[in-house]
Amino acid sequence: KILKNKNGADGWRLQIKFTSKREDILPYQVKFTNLYPKIPAQITFDSPYYKLTVGNFRTRNEAIKIKHQISKAFPGAHPIPIIIDPYILNN
Repeated sequence: KILKNKNGADGWRLQIKFTSKREDILPYQVKFTNLYPKIPAQITFDSPYYKLTVGNFRTRNEAIKIKHQISKAFPGAHPIPIIIDPYILNN
C-alpha cells in the first residue's frame, strides 16, 4: 500500500550530468552505455534541466560502490535519492 501511495520505492541513482539542452546530454548517455552496458542509464527532464542518471539502487551505499567504479570516466557523478519502480531495483 505504501509503495502504491509513492508510486514506487525509495531508492538511489547516480547523477552523471545535467544541462538545459537535451542534445548536450546525449553524448554522455552514449559514452556511459558503451562503457557500462549492464547499468541502466536514463535521461529525465526536470524543468529547466535534462538529467542523466544511472543505476537503480536500494541504498546510498550501493550507489556509492558503483560511483567509485565509474569515477575515472565520470568524476562528477553523485548519488541522488529518487522514487524507483520496485520491480526494477537491482537485486
